[in-house]
Amino acid sequence: MVLRYELKIFPCLILCFFMAKAQAATQSVYIPVGTEIHLATDIYLPDAEILSNPSISSYSTVLIMTRYGRATRFSAKAIETLNRLGFAVIMVDMRGSGASEGTRHATFSLEERADIKLILDWIAAQEWSDGKIITTGVSYDANLADFAIQ
Repeated sequence: MVLRYELKIFPCLILCFFMAKAQAATQSVYIPVGTEIHLATDIYLPDAEILSNPSISSYSTVLIMTRYGRATRFSAKAIETLNRLGFAVIMVDMRGSGASEGTRHATFSLEERADIKLILDWIAAQEWSDGKIITTGVSYDANLADFAIQ
């Protein structure tokens, strides 16, 4: 099966969304990126009761990939706002950081870049995903967002 997704990069959504503890994740999972490495991931899905159009069943995704701890990247208010607008929010601890497995051998390594492709494919394959993915971030996170479109 060929997975298709549309990817856009937003270097920074709104700075006030960053650097505050996030609300509890809808779900925490591990994304497999190889036979022995799994990346810790928090998924925040819109609640049909708060959507302006509750008939929506698949969502565009705002993706944040980080080595600084996924729970610190977006505030609860930012996640709630994006969910109300109909976006899923996905935050990933990259290889060797946070609760993810593996070791970072170098910043922006070939392994890390390959992981990004697998993360995008994983999101696109989820039943709640419409295949449209927005990447964003500041500093390291923004560089990863940039690598996602290469």
